[in-house]
Amino acid sequence: MRWEGAPKERELLRGRIIDRPIRPLFPAGFYHEVQVMASVLSSDGKQDPDVMAANATSATLMLSDVPWGCPIGVIRIGKICGQFVVNPTVDEVIPDIRYRQLCEFFDSLDSAIQLLKLKRLMSTFTNISPKIECLTDRRFSYSDLAQLKFLLPEAIEIKKVIMFDEKTSCMKPDLHVSIDVDAIE
Repeated sequence: MRWEGAPKERELLRGRIIDRPIRPLFPAGFYHEVQVMASVLSSDGKQDPDVMAANATSATLMLSDVPWGCPIGVIRIGKICGQFVVNPTVDEVIPDIRYRQLCEFFDSLDSAIQLLKLKRLMSTFTNISPKIECLTDRRFSYSDLAQLKFLLPEAIEIKKVIMFDEKTSCMKPDLHVSIDVDAIE
């Protein structure tokens, strides 16, 4: 049990996994307060307990005198290596999602750099950023670049450079970005 005050984001999201499917099943006009507390007493560390907590909440409400619609069954479906897996373990999900998103982002970063090389432009942050936004429909910021560098320092190299800005006709600092896509795998 936490004594620090407000719950963290993880606890809020786990609570929503339980609350969202159950709340609509209470009858209209039922305004009494109902509180179900799901506590993990034991865990093997392989399965995330939030799915089991949602199923346990459903069973608890079915056994109680609370007017409630019908039981629910909650499962987690993950896509691992192109295959759908029911209730994947933590070891299967976390590394795969992190690296899959990172690989997709690096692929778009690599594509952006290749586009710039075709146009004979230097692969600076200022040049890469709009290309990545176009390829991924996502804004690419300095913090994204810093996170990429932090996650895989051997795959991305960033150097400070001074570039001529045609809009202002002045020299300005920028970041030269080079990547080694082979270092991701």
